[in-house]
Amino acid sequence: MMEEDFPELDETWASLGSDVQEHFGKWSIYRFHITDLIHFTKSVRVTMEHGHANHLADDWSSTAYWYQKLTSKPFGILPVEKRIPIMAQLPKVKKADGMKVELSEVMKEAFDSARSRMELYMKEKDAQMNKKLKRIPGNSAGNIEHSRRIRNSFK
Repeated sequence: MMEEDFPELDETWASLGSDVQEHFGKWSIYRFHITDLIHFTKSVRVTMEHGHANHLADDWSSTAYWYQKLTSKPFGILPVEKRIPIMAQLPKVKKADGMKVELSEVMKEAFDSARSRMELYMKEKDAQMNKKLKRIPGNSAGNIEHSRRIRNSFK
């Protein structure tokens, strides 16, 4: 596949992307609506779904900018209380008093087996993370160069 065969790909990839895919469990993804503007006259509300039916408890944040050509009446910024959504409060759960579970031998073996598998997993995960950390400087340099090419293409 040649890029010349699909000129729309250049435009698409210039408006969305992400940084190094995983570093300490954080991602950074961007989307520019340059060629597919979102028109509104009075207000706009943009939401993000956190997994199907909002079932995930991930910590997401976003920043949105809009650029306005026409002059308008001056407007202020809303007070913080009106900008930050109120988080739902879970009901308090009462602790069961004096509840203790005795483990059988089979349960103890299963618990010990799970613990040793977790220790092995964490060791291997740390080794993989160290490999990824070593690649970050090269990937970052590539991201910087890619960004520079994109900026220059808009000049």
